[in-house]
Amino acid sequence: MDLNQLRCVCEVAETGSFSRASENLFLSQPSVSRQIRALEKEYELTIFIRDTHKVTLTAEGRRFVRFAKAVLDSADLLEEEFGTKKKSLELRLVVFPFYGFSSLRQTLYSCLQETHAGTINLVKADTDQALALLGARKADFAFVKVDSIEDNNLNILEIQREKLFLLKRRGDPPETERVTLEQVAALPVHIGYPDERKEGHDSKLAEYFRHGKKSALSLNTSDADVILDMVGSGQGYVLVTEDILENLDQDLFAGIPIVDAPDLVTFLLWNKSGGTGRTYRDFIRYMERISFGQQG
Repeated sequence: MDLNQLRCVCEVAETGSFSRASENLFLSQPSVSRQIRALEKEYELTIFIRDTHKVTLTAEGRRFVRFAKAVLDSADLLEEEFGTKKKSLELRLVVFPFYGFSSLRQTLYSCLQETHAGTINLVKADTDQALALLGARKADFAFVKVDSIEDNNLNILEIQREKLFLLKRRGDPPETERVTLEQVAALPVHIGYPDERKEGHDSKLAEYFRHGKKSALSLNTSDADVILDMVGSGQGYVLVTEDILENLDQDLFAGIPIVDAPDLVTFLLWNKSGGTGRTYRDFIRYMERISFGQQG
């Protein structure tokens, strides 16, 4: 038993979700599951009852979590009293809805270790919500996934460029090796918040599906678990990148490459008149080092 295993248990108990716990802990979902199973095996108990829709604690699990929290609280007190952790500013980050299924999660974890940032506060939001938070100075940085973006008030750093896939429930149509944008546009595709877009913030890809496409579905949520639950139950489709596709349940989902779609790009955005603290600067330097190119 170690503290990381206990943190995994407590985070799943708190969020009621393995995927949300993995996001908060900057770990992959399989890693969280493995650590909890190792604990269950070591102590010969079942902490969680798992099914496709929810995670619940067993009676033994509730008792275990009470003790686990006490151990973690004691470890925090010990670190406070005798530790050498550096006090740093909190970084307020906005991430795209499917962040928890992307390689960005591990990137941020590595950044946290290298830059010694004290806290990273994450909020999941779509592109327009992210831009609004930056504009209101309620976020320091935002990661968005779009095919293109322009804003004279923002620094724009390209982090990753990827091909686009149509995500569907395995076994559902279309049963083809590839599709075109026109074929995808005939399907019920979840596109987020179609009535709240600000002029000039739509990417070319978003505009293609939003304007005049009766098959587009408005899904008023940025919760990837909700979106995946709908796609996994055969209620529509969603567009994802290969990075995200690789981290999904391959027995439940299948991805079809969209041959004529523009690349989807992960951009890091921050205000040109942003912060100047060391943690802020170190974060930018780290991201510049791993990025593919810079604009702004």
